[in-house]
Amino acid sequence: MSGNRVKLFLVKITSICVRLRLLFLFFPLILFSFAFVRPAPDPASDVIHFLGRFHPLAVHFPIVLVVLTLLLEMASYFALWHVSKKTIAFVLVLAIASTYLSLFLGMNLYYTGEYTGFTMNQHLWGAVLLVVFLSAAFYFFLQNFSGGSKVFY
Repeated sequence: MSGNRVKLFLVKITSICVRLRLLFLFFPLILFSFAFVRPAPDPASDVIHFLGRFHPLAVHFPIVLVVLTLLLEMASYFALWHVSKKTIAFVLVLAIASTYLSLFLGMNLYYTGEYTGFTMNQHLWGAVLLVVFLSAAFYFFLQNFSGGSKVFY
């Protein structure tokens, strides 16, 4: 019974993502505006500090999910074992969502003003570009999944 629920959940999530796939291209453009936010001149609130402190914890989860997605896609491509496209889509959605969460928490940490400088700026732009590239990869994945385009991603 629970196996059917999981399949139904994956089908529902995938159909929603296919219908809203253009958002995965336009939403990351909003992130560029966040990258221009400078640290607060006044001390940031305790909530900002509290949320920002979770960034080091949350930053490694998207990396694992991106690597897992790559491994699943390679295993499927080289026919090492059968991996459904719905499973790959689900892992990729989790990777994108956790990347957005990690970027949000990192922005809170940056906004406190405790971390500044050239290295911090590079770290920030690297995270924004990762979200943009993951969103573009997911868009192309959904295009191929829905049969719209045969772009090789």
